[in-house]
Amino acid sequence: MSDASRSTTDHDEIRTWVEARGGTPALIASLGRHEDGVPAVVFPAGPSGEGAVPTTWARWFEVFERDSLAFVRPADVDAAAPFFELAQR
Repeated sequence: MSDASRSTTDHDEIRTWVEARGGTPALIASLGRHEDGVPAVVFPAGPSGEGAVPTTWARWFEVFERDSLAFVRPADVDAAAPFFELAQR
């Protein structure tokens, strides 16, 4: 992501940002890393979400913490585009 990004591990901030853009939590099967998959988000206007299995926020954050991830999004809180990435802390 560009220099104009914000990294956070705050669960409330992540959930609020995702839901404000119509996103829902999901897990995608990983290639042998973890049986239960890796965190993903499905957005109505985004890619098809093929392979994404809907999950609860509680489960999503369990996997997020297990993998020591950080949520990186545009620093502009008003940005409507649902672009983000998950990075190692």
